[in-house]
Amino acid sequence: MRFLGLIITLAIIGYAIHIYLSSPTDRNAEIKPEAQIDQATQAADLMNQALQRQQEKIDHTN
Repeated sequence: MRFLGLIITLAIIGYAIHIYLSSPTDRNAEIKPEAQIDQATQAADLMNQALQRQQEKIDHTN
């Protein structure tokens, strides 16, 4: 019986350590996937703006 309690305790401690040592992006993915989608959308928008500015520079030089 004590052995079973020890195994359960070690499993809980191991899981807590895993959660503590996991990267923040992993925790965010488990908690709020919408936040990652929003970040990706913002990054895509910024990239599109940069590409559009670059295209305008190319168009003005031609």
